[in-house]
Amino acid sequence: MKKLIVILLCSLIYSSCNSTKIDAQEPILQLTKERCFGKCPTYDFFVYENGTVVYNGIANVSNKGEHRFKISNKELSDIRQLLSDSKLASFEKDSERRIRDLPKTKIKYREKIVVFQGGKIPKEIQQMISIMEGWVFNK
Repeated sequence: MKKLIVILLCSLIYSSCNSTKIDAQEPILQLTKERCFGKCPTYDFFVYENGTVVYNGIANVSNKGEHRFKISNKELSDIRQLLSDSKLASFEKDSERRIRDLPKTKIKYREKIVVFQGGKIPKEIQQMISIMEGWVFNK
């Protein structure tokens, strides 16, 4: 019986040391492009504090499925700067009223959620989206 307890304790300690999965962390940035009636790209990006990026291509994209990779500290810093320059914190959360055929872009950054529909996206946010899409589509 004592052996069983020791084995269980050792396995518990070992598993807790290996629990650095990103799933337990909250992403610092989430970018979601939602469906429209046409051929709008549909995907999710999740960016984590340690530079890990999880991309999930859903529809109308060349890279479908889940892809995980790391970005440099400089790339992470550049994204943060664009978010700061865009003054995302000053945007009001868009109502969930939706025109079905216009693409919808949702950004969650540090608990702030902003929704853009159609082409009404500030240039800094559009630059950020282009950089992030380049991580996946231009490789």
